[in-house]
Amino acid sequence: MARPVQPDQSRHEFLLRSSFARIYAPIGHVDQGPVRTLSAWQPDRKTPESTERYDPAAIERKWQLVWEAENTWVVANPGSPEFDESKPKSYVLEMLPYPSGEPHVGHLKTYSVGDAIAHFRRRRGFSVLHPMGYDAFGLPAENNAIQTGEHPREATEKSIASFREQFMRWGISIDWTREFGTHQPATTAGHSGSS
Repeated sequence: MARPVQPDQSRHEFLLRSSFARIYAPIGHVDQGPVRTLSAWQPDRKTPESTERYDPAAIERKWQLVWEAENTWVVANPGSPEFDESKPKSYVLEMLPYPSGEPHVGHLKTYSVGDAIAHFRRRRGFSVLHPMGYDAFGLPAENNAIQTGEHPREATEKSIASFREQFMRWGISIDWTREFGTHQPATTAGHSGSS
């Protein structure tokens, strides 16, 4: 069952009480010492954050493993015991990228905005469905297969694996149980291709 996302209250309280907060203290407090500007601010050497080196790879991997183990971004289906009928619902879908190559900064730019919207809505109590899909059918897939010399399905599956790995490393809050591609038979079943 997914655990609700909670703000990191203890860290926020620490930051509010830290020396950084004293920069913005109201004038007239005798015990605040001289008024300092932001450019002159130096962190207290006694704070826990200044004694530990920030290692983004370790910290990000740690939390990604927690999210995966707790199914943090998974949304229950109606009718399942975990489904909360009382919560307002939200659906966030940025786009279905062409998986005909590697993810790039344009994908990060687009998905980081959608991720911010999803997080914002979760923090406001919404049950947020944030799926991932790939527009993997047609000319881009065929051109990628020609470039790589592989069968279109194999080339597409390799590209999708690369997208999945990169999006997970970026920490985008996608419900990976809701991943699909337009090249999959279940997606196209019942469609004749004509309108």
